[in-house]
Amino acid sequence: MRAPLRRPYFPPLRKGDAKAVLITSVIAAGLSAAMIYYASELHRLQARVNHGFGPEWDCLRPDKGDPICTRAKPHEPAPGTN
Repeated sequence: MRAPLRRPYFPPLRKGDAKAVLITSVIAAGLSAAMIYYASELHRLQARVNHGFGPEWDCLRPDKGDPICTRAKPHEPAPGTN
């Protein structure tokens, strides 16, 4: 026969414990928000990367698969300028 499992003992909360939990939660939420924001910024940055083709290529990076690169059209001067 097995001995019954004992529940772990948790001492009662002290005065500053709730404040410490609140501060830790705010810090964790701030770090999570920063990571989500910068992850989306990194994705936008990777979407503009040229993927090694050179400046005369326009590359698009879809969510799945390899980048799609096409040769960029030459920029035409504005009308009325030489």
